[in-house]
Amino acid sequence: MGIDWRITILLIALLWMGYAIVQWIQG
Repeated sequence: MGIDWRITILLIALLWMGYAIVQWIQG
């Protein structure tokens, strides 16, 4: 029932990592 909490955590982690990488590239 609903979205698996592990999937939710994985998606949040990927979004956070993507944001961090963009900030690092942009300096």
